[in-house]
Amino acid sequence: MEDLKNKADIILTDFAWGEGIYGKRTNPNTKFGGGAMGHYKTMTMQEVLDFKSEIDKVAADDCMLLQWVTCPSLKFGIEVMEHFGFKYKTVAMTWIKIAKNGKPRILPSYYFGSNTELLLLGIKGKNNNKFRPAQKLLGQVIMSELRQHSRKPEESYEKINLAYPTLNKVEFFSRFYRDGWTCYGDEVGKFNIKYGE
Repeated sequence: MEDLKNKADIILTDFAWGEGIYGKRTNPNTKFGGGAMGHYKTMTMQEVLDFKSEIDKVAADDCMLLQWVTCPSLKFGIEVMEHFGFKYKTVAMTWIKIAKNGKPRILPSYYFGSNTELLLLGIKGKNNNKFRPAQKLLGQVIMSELRQHSRKPEESYEKINLAYPTLNKVEFFSRFYRDGWTCYGDEVGKFNIKYGE
């Protein structure tokens, strides 16, 4: 991947957390389909940490990192963010996964049933005024139906675009081509829709 001509003000990542984070669950014939490993190539903890070189290629001096994590990967997610040179600030969004009946969908988990994912927000640089949202009070909570494995809700992109309509945005591990975004990933275009459709 080449350096961008216009560096990214906002970077969105959705790492394919794998072995060493969730343990070894690789059999696609089980009830859970092997987890993420049953759907796409996942990354070890070291591979995630080594991704810093790709982040450095595209990040502006003053940059926001938005990073999806599940609750079991929360601690490591914050460590990754800080390893990349970003200071963890807050949870930008909490996605509550909804079933077709409109109620929260509870998925298998070792302790309590899992039905949320978190979008962490970190900042690097000194110009914090750059990240004052154009539209405030957008709210952290997204209640959206669970779709394909690991597919994130459209509302999350809508909120980012409303908050930062003019900033340069890059998404890693994307499955879409989106207007106003530079998108990278093995599955870009998989769902074959444009933003807003």
